[in-house]
Amino acid sequence: MTESDHSELASILDAQYDDYQAMMDIGHRQRNCLSRNDLPELDDSFTQMQACMDRIHMRDSSLPHNWQQVADPAIVERRADLRQIIGELDRIRQLNEESVRNLLEDTKRDLKRSQSGHRAVRNYLSHNSGAVQVHDARFYDGRK
Repeated sequence: MTESDHSELASILDAQYDDYQAMMDIGHRQRNCLSRNDLPELDDSFTQMQACMDRIHMRDSSLPHNWQQVADPAIVERRADLRQIIGELDRIRQLNEESVRNLLEDTKRDLKRSQSGHRAVRNYLSHNSGAVQVHDARFYDGRK
């Protein structure tokens, strides 16, 4: 590879890093959206995340076949930076995934509580024909 090729490769890797950094920022925003239950903003963030991934994928196809074997110190440093940010991005993804699982479990519990409350009301109404029945008072011995 020529010096010009190294410069072009460094430029591509810098752009990749920038998009991964943007994905990190979006991941943090997604975490905040999950904690606030802000579904419209969460949906927008998925669109933005997909755009970053599409740009990264397009750039990947323009990388030279052997770019990972280039020994130029500037390229080696950029590869290490990319590995690090991808690891951090994966950590954020896992945290967000856990948040989604927790929200799903909370929602399931709330639905079960709501359903059992509806069943209790339905049973109460069906046993009382929709009206409360008043019975004569009785003493403990069963007499009036």
